[in-house]
Amino acid sequence: MLILDFQGLNAQCKADSVFSYRMVGGKTEIASIEYFTFDANDSVVKKSFVEITEGKAQPVSELGIRYFKEGSNSCVEYETRTWVAERGIYRPDSRHTEIRNKKGLLMAEKYDKVGATVVAERESNYAYNKAGHLTSTEFKSWNEATKSWEMITRVNYFYEGDQQTHSITYAWDTVQNKWKEDWKIIFTYDSMNVLTETINYQVTNGAWVPRNRTVYGKEVDQPIYWNVVQEWNGAKENWSNQHYYLFQENEKGFTKQEVHLDWGETEWKINTSFQYVYNDSGMLIQILNENGQVMVDRFCKN
Repeated sequence: MLILDFQGLNAQCKADSVFSYRMVGGKTEIASIEYFTFDANDSVVKKSFVEITEGKAQPVSELGIRYFKEGSNSCVEYETRTWVAERGIYRPDSRHTEIRNKKGLLMAEKYDKVGATVVAERESNYAYNKAGHLTSTEFKSWNEATKSWEMITRVNYFYEGDQQTHSITYAWDTVQNKWKEDWKIIFTYDSMNVLTETINYQVTNGAWVPRNRTVYGKEVDQPIYWNVVQEWNGAKENWSNQHYYLFQENEKGFTKQEVHLDWGETEWKINTSFQYVYNDSGMLIQILNENGQVMVDRFCKN
């Protein structure tokens, strides 16, 4: 699992293209290419994804992005399109719209195209308190038979000051027509208000039962951060190690190396690792595997 968000990375590096590679016979070859198109404001308006098979480029999909305003709210519309080889065109498949105000995301809607008909699929709504903290997220799905939105899940977020203490996820009970508690996440901090632990609980037979937790830490006097993922062992009533992630930062505070380990019977074993290469401006331009082979090339405009 490569912990990267290319949407977020493009805000840091206006990439014209991203090349991803695969290993074949101990050598790397291009697996896919993602191209980006920008408008006059340097905002991404189109992403095109191409796969490389036996040295030949084959279009797969593209994402069109449109920015607009609704009153004081900022809106973004994403349209996904799939390449139809026999016709040589991109066919629209779905549309996703996000509406934001100064506090954050207010609403998101997704529509799918079925034949010539556009059908609603899901909607999410977001609420904030006066301090600008997210207090609830509500998810709905579209019922085409009744032509109405139906509740799915709801998440409420709780704070002490600016610090999130816990969240509760509710599932909609279609029989009793009300929300029922389903999941809970507890956040723990140290004396410096740094997050040290999150624990996930699930309602089972009317009681909150721990399921998994993540413990966060930092090496003393070293730019190395880590988190350990564990699962609750109900039979032994203790936590069992699952995954271990290490992140080493460079002098500019960017991730230099990322290592993933899995728990064996008695010790941690390295699963994979990644190295990140930045240009002189501090922008990510390459991702290398544990052998120093290039897995991703990012060609930046700036």
